[in-house]
Amino acid sequence: MFKSLLATLFIAILHCLSWLSLSRIRRIAHFIGPTLCRLDKRTVSSVNRNIELCFPGYSEDQRAELVNSRYKKIVQVFFEMSHIWVKPVTTLNQSLLNEFDNSVFESCANSSESMIVLAPHIGNWEMANIYLNQQRPLTAMFQPLSNPKLNNFILNARQRVGSILVPTNSKGVAKMKKTLVEKSGMVAFLPDQVPVSGPGGVFAPFFHHQALTMTLAHKLALKTGVKVFICVVYQRENGFAVCVEPINEAFYSSDAVQAASALNKDIEKMILRAPEQYQWEYKRYREQPEGVLSPYKYGAHAFQTKKNPNRKRNR
Repeated sequence: MFKSLLATLFIAILHCLSWLSLSRIRRIAHFIGPTLCRLDKRTVSSVNRNIELCFPGYSEDQRAELVNSRYKKIVQVFFEMSHIWVKPVTTLNQSLLNEFDNSVFESCANSSESMIVLAPHIGNWEMANIYLNQQRPLTAMFQPLSNPKLNNFILNARQRVGSILVPTNSKGVAKMKKTLVEKSGMVAFLPDQVPVSGPGGVFAPFFHHQALTMTLAHKLALKTGVKVFICVVYQRENGFAVCVEPINEAFYSSDAVQAASALNKDIEKMILRAPEQYQWEYKRYREQPEGVLSPYKYGAHAFQTKKNPNRKRNR
């Protein structure tokens, strides 16, 4: 009952915000964002630590400015869902800007070739769903939420633009592979999520630190021979700028670590265009190679090798 009420309140807030212009909800988000985010110690800790790790050359003032900008963007993304999940698709299309040359991708989309699109957590990745489905139907994975009402709301919001959502299990993977084997198929992944350790990922550099990186998209690309693109929707003052580029050629290597390194390097390049728009609150380095300390738990001692408690001390 309580979860249902929370979902109802959440959805009601989004509908109320949808009556305001995109520029206005963004101004409100920027005004209250830093205050709201600082109330969550986990967010504060993760954002600060990730920026410290990834931008070691930044001064204290530069890091503080980036952190504050990120807080604004966190709330901005949430507020923008009031438009992306509620507004008519025709209205959302009007907010798409022609800032980048996506001709290579769009040419491929107009052919019968199947494609994989990788959309990292930069800008507002939910708008990628709007743009990509204009090209052809998109198949993507969806992890059901524990709250049925909220789950159905988000599911319907994504499917209304044409997306085909499959479960995050072996059946979903099989469906995505089948989509790629067929003509004019297109599937999408969020490539910067930490996968289940083991066969689902390999460690590769991400801003010079080892990060467990997904291998599913790489495996499907090798098995099906399809083209792979990386897609980012940047938040701009007057709308959303979609950038879709072919993945680094090294991604097609048979070596999983080399492919993961190429993927992370492309994600880094996209992040550096607008560092405040990356999801720094996500613990990207929470998994580490065996024997390496967690950068979130051990702070300055991160990435040091753990001592073997069974080893005898030298006297």
